Amino acid sequence: MKVSISGVTIDFTCIDEAFFDMRLAEYLCDFSGAPHMKLTSVLNNELTKPEGVPVKCYKDSSLFNISGEYYSRIFYSSNRKVYSTEDYSDVLIELRESSAGPFTFTEREYIATCEAFNNRLSFLDGIILHSSAISYKGQGLCFSAICGTGKSTHASLWKKCFADDVEYINDDKPSIVLSGGRALTYGNPWSGKTDINHNVCAPLAALVFLSRAHENSAHRLSGDKAYYFLVNNTFRPYYDSVVGENNLSISAKLIETVPAYLLKCTPDEGAVYEIKKILDEDEVFGS
Repeated sequence: MKVSISGVTIDFTCIDEAFFDMRLAEYLCDFSGAPHMKLTSVLNNELTKPEGVPVKCYKDSSLFNISGEYYSRIFYSSNRKVYSTEDYSDVLIELRESSAGPFTFTEREYIATCEAFNNRLSFLDGIILHSSAISYKGQGLCFSAICGTGKSTHASLWKKCFADDVEYINDDKPSIVLSGGRALTYGNPWSGKTDINHNVCAPLAALVFLSRAHENSAHRLSGDKAYYFLVNNTFRPYYDSVVGENNLSISAKLIETVPAYLLKCTPDEGAVYEIKKILDEDEVFGS
């Protein structure tokens, strides 16, 4: 199927069509010409380890470079084998149907395709941020934190407080793309455990990093602290240093473009009004 996700056109072929037909419905796009990415996943229960010496190893996975082939690298592990060009413009994912571990087959396909998209996005001035993203009066906000801190709860409180002024973008992994000197936050179909995502785009007004507290307080972060929080909530694959360097570079530019805040918060409406007061004082939504 042909889709457009976060401004990236993709020729997408998947295994679990019923699941992805639902997830990708909003992103269907009948574009012409070559796509930005070709993303294919297929079933293969005979995942043979490539010959030769791997260039990188980690636990049960290895990375191999290919000489004289269409694909330039192979990522191999016990339950998947991924062929890709260097810039991830073409990715072929082979998955084993049965595998030990906590994830179902569909979840493994979902995770693998998300990872491939993240890697491709890094070559197109974009990152995926572990956060819950909303649009408030047309301006994007990303609430980022480690799992279990309350990103989704805080986003839902904004919806409760401001109703129709708030639109959900992505509940777990929104895309952020630098374009024309500004940052844009996009929905994409990889939204974690929920299906809360929409094919929308909003200029990113602020990044808000959350931590739990008994009282609500918020302040703007300096550049180095903002960068620290940001890079710790982006995905940088251990097997590809180029993607990692791309993401770090994009993160540095993003911090120069978008203000970042730390919100120490309780899981109630008071936290919303605490950070909203600071954002209004800084006129992040415009004067």
